Amino acid sequence: MGEYEIDISIFAAVTSFTGIVYWAVFRQLHTPMQQLFWTAGLAGTWLLAGVGAAYTSTPFWYAQYRGAPPEYACFYCLFIVALGGGFDLAIRLTSRLGARLQGAPAEWFAAITQHPRFIQRILGGYFLLLLFPLLYPTFRLHTLLAPPRPDITFFTGLEEQKGVIERIVEYATILWFPFYLTSLYPFRRRYGLLLLLVFLPSYIGLCDTGYIGRGGIVIALLLILLATWLDNPAKRRGIMLAVSIGTPLCLFFFFVLGHIRAGNDWRDAASSRAQGVQDVVFSQTSFPTLSWAVLESDQRANPKDFIQWLLTTPIPKVFTGRLSETRINYDIAYLIRQLRPGDEGFTVDLTGVVTESVFIYGRRFFWLHAVFLGAVFGILCSLTERIPCALFISTYYIVMWSYVANRAGVASAWPPLCNSFLLFYLLLFHLYTISGKRSQTRGSAMQTA
Repeated sequence: MGEYEIDISIFAAVTSFTGIVYWAVFRQLHTPMQQLFWTAGLAGTWLLAGVGAAYTSTPFWYAQYRGAPPEYACFYCLFIVALGGGFDLAIRLTSRLGARLQGAPAEWFAAITQHPRFIQRILGGYFLLLLFPLLYPTFRLHTLLAPPRPDITFFTGLEEQKGVIERIVEYATILWFPFYLTSLYPFRRRYGLLLLLVFLPSYIGLCDTGYIGRGGIVIALLLILLATWLDNPAKRRGIMLAVSIGTPLCLFFFFVLGHIRAGNDWRDAASSRAQGVQDVVFSQTSFPTLSWAVLESDQRANPKDFIQWLLTTPIPKVFTGRLSETRINYDIAYLIRQLRPGDEGFTVDLTGVVTESVFIYGRRFFWLHAVFLGAVFGILCSLTERIPCALFISTYYIVMWSYVANRAGVASAWPPLCNSFLLFYLLLFHLYTISGKRSQTRGSAMQTA
């Protein structure tokens, strides 16, 4: 009791089946971008939602020290089959879309990334929006020089109340995000400056809220590594070496950061390096061990409310009002700890995307969630793979699938993919129609000739 125990036979079975599904889909893909999407996406599913199927015991008192239920491995295997099917089908159906986007959209993105002043304005505007909370309603710009200590002890799960001006600026920041990613393209091989531009938003967030998440750091690192992998194949051996050496260091850093955020002395954590790395690895791969809370309960999300939430997420609430919505992670957290947002000791225990699928659609139709996710990321892959200057948007999509969706579920991945990229999708649609008109004009000219 109180220790992690692993069933090697379950681990081997889950890993082997994942490899078979991976290869079956991979051999159908044709471009490096498609292959990276699928490789990273399934690797994240295996690591965050598959490995934990082999844990038969955990040190979590609120989980009654239990491991993953034996049936969970079956749910996982069927889930990844449906995931691969959804991704492959979406790639096939949207292949013509990607070809059309090679025209006007690719030309437009290439044009803006070649103008330094335009890039400077995009970056300057984005960072000014990020700095606004340090200027209004209280001037706190000095925290940039003396940032607060990271702290998560204040978390209650309740929504923060903000004024009209703050909400307008927040929404503008969200809409600006994809253009910030586009503006990173000219710096893709200036690695020092790229590191600064990618990590600066997290630092400003720390100065504003006193919080910095491990997830934000991981997203920033993966964004740089994956973009470099795609853009500069000559660096791939170096990337693999850096990942091999850097991963244990990052895991230990996250262990120390966790102690600091919980209000403890970092020196207490620094004295147990090996144990710290092991704890982080187990904690980040053991999400399936909490799946018992969903599998043993009859409580489920309301499918109607969930679909309504999916469809209305991009629409500002000022137009739709307070529609009913399903707060998936909070509802699952209640099943585990019997605590609601605002209750003392409330926290969100992540259970992974497979458990989430059962909670939303039930035991019979959980695979629909996998088809949906695979199809969404297949479409997103087709949207940007033919636009070279949208490199960081493509890699952001990959990170959202491989890390965010697999770890925290659709409730964490869907809003950024919809809200942040709303203007970007509208722009792509406009450029797509221009590209179509050009093709029609050329076809008419050839017929006339």
